[in-house]
Amino acid sequence: MSQPTFLNVEWLFYQVYRIFGSGGESNFTNGIKVFFSILSIFFITVIAYCIIRMFEIRKKEHHHMMSTINRYLSAEADTTVHKARSEWEAIQDHLASESDANWRLAIIEADRILESLMEEQGFLGDTLGDKLDEAGKVGKIVSIPKAWEAHKVRNQIAHEGMSFNLSKREATRVLGLYEDVFKELGYL
Repeated sequence: MSQPTFLNVEWLFYQVYRIFGSGGESNFTNGIKVFFSILSIFFITVIAYCIIRMFEIRKKEHHHMMSTINRYLSAEADTTVHKARSEWEAIQDHLASESDANWRLAIIEADRILESLMEEQGFLGDTLGDKLDEAGKVGKIVSIPKAWEAHKVRNQIAHEGMSFNLSKREATRVLGLYEDVFKELGYL
């Protein structure tokens, strides 16, 4: 068989070697290097721009998130303060009446609030007495003796019922004890 004379494979490999090989660089090779250098600089610039924008967006997102959280917390705090004031005002209204049944109700309501506040503070127990014992052991709350004194009066009301003699003066004193505890716990 005869070989074709129009295809010189050696010459083709030589040209590829000359363009990409370690020999002298041609204009084509220099052109490719310049093109890829410019392309690399362009992509490095795009990547740097994207990174900068990403940090700016994250900063805006963080700022937006924090402002949303602050608005939510302030609205929740306003609601909590409003609820606390309305509950305390209801207790004061019971105390202002001339009915000893309302005075008893005021003390029982204050005791219920004290129990929920003790739970919020992280004191555990089956009864308010258990929670007060735990708080007394920790020594975190200064007004625990006042809380105990007020809670004992509440227990007398609950166990003795109408046979427990409760004057308006005593009811006012007991609610004053609750008020001191509530102020220390940040309820009022």
